[in-house]
Amino acid sequence: MTERSDFLSRVRSALGRSSAGQPTAIPSETALSLDAPDVSRRAWAVLDEASERSSELMEDLESSASMAGWKVVRADSPKEAAAYVRSVAVDVEARTAVRSAHDILARMDV
Repeated sequence: MTERSDFLSRVRSALGRSSAGQPTAIPSETALSLDAPDVSRRAWAVLDEASERSSELMEDLESSASMAGWKVVRADSPKEAAAYVRSVAVDVEARTAVRSAHDILARMDV
């Protein structure tokens, strides 16, 4: 099975569809009828798993971004990241810059 067909098969399965596109039983982990405590419990479980796998997930993200042509730089702190952004701005002789309102950027001295 190719990577694409494997991916599409998993999407169909998660949506409760067979490979022919026909509806099948929706797996319990994707059921929309869960009550609020179950949803909260599952959300915390996902967060815990992501935290445990954070290094692996960041490496995967870095690899994917690099393959897409992005230049990826990892910083150990907001201060280090701000210094890198400043150095790039100086190197390209930037006169203006635009940044998003993301919380981490608000905490950086950029």
